[in-house]
Amino acid sequence: MRRRGRYSLLAPVLAGVLISGCGGFFSSGPSLEYADPYLLFQRVREHAARLSTFEGRAEWTTVSEDGAFRGTTRVVLRSPDSLWLKMEGPFGIDMAIASITHGRFLVFSPMLKAAFQGNAAGTRMNRLLPFSPAFSRQLIGAAGLLVPQDSLLEDLTGFYPEKYAILLEFLTGDRIWIDRKGPVVNRWENRDSTGALRWVWSAERFQRAGALRLPRWIEFSTEPRQRLTLFYETTETNRNLHKGWCDVPIPTGVEPATL
Repeated sequence: MRRRGRYSLLAPVLAGVLISGCGGFFSSGPSLEYADPYLLFQRVREHAARLSTFEGRAEWTTVSEDGAFRGTTRVVLRSPDSLWLKMEGPFGIDMAIASITHGRFLVFSPMLKAAFQGNAAGTRMNRLLPFSPAFSRQLIGAAGLLVPQDSLLEDLTGFYPEKYAILLEFLTGDRIWIDRKGPVVNRWENRDSTGALRWVWSAERFQRAGALRLPRWIEFSTEPRQRLTLFYETTETNRNLHKGWCDVPIPTGVEPATL
C-alpha cells in the first residue's frame, strides 16, 4: 500500500563500572482496521502532547554481557526535552543521578565518585545509557510514550490490522505496532539493511492517568544482548515541578569528564 509518495531512563548500569546505556481515543470514530496511517500517527502525536510532566517510581532490571542487575529508580520528566532520574541498587545503595536537558546529559556516580557529560545523541552516551537513538531524541519514552514522525510514512510498505494492534512496516527497517484500545505505540522494532535486529522498545499494562494512557511496564533491548526493564509502581502526571528539579549535585572536587 502506498499513499502520498512512498510510505518512509535513563538507566546507567553501574556495578563497579558503567556498562556499554480524556478524549481522542479510538473508542469512537472509524475502526482502526480502516484508519488512514496519517490519522493514526496524528492521534498518537495528539495523545502524547497531553503529557507535560511525569513523575514515577519504578523497579528496574538490566541484563547484559556483564550480568544482571536490579534496583529502584525515581524518574522525573518534563516534555519534550528534560529528564532526571536517580538509580538505586540493592539495599538502597545510590548508583547514579543523571539528567538529560536540551540534548546534553550529565551523570554522577556516587559509587565511582565520578561524573560524565556530553551530547545525548552521541554514540558515547549510548555506552553509558542503554537506549537507542530514537529514545535519546524522545525522552517521553521513559514515561512509556514514543511518537513516530510523519516523515516515516514516506517509506511505508505495509499496513496490517492484527488482533490487538495495527502493524506498520517501513523500508527503513522499522516495524511499529499501534494499540487498538488507544493512540499509543506499544512496540517498535528497528532492523538494519540485512534484517538483523538493532533494538526493540515495548510497553504493556496500559492504564489511564488523567487524559493519558500510560504503561506500567516498559522494556528496551539492543543487540548484542542487552536489556533494560522498568516496572512502575507509582506515576503522577502534569504536576508542577519544583525549581531545580533537574539538577545533578556534583561534589566539590569532582570535575565531569566530557565524552
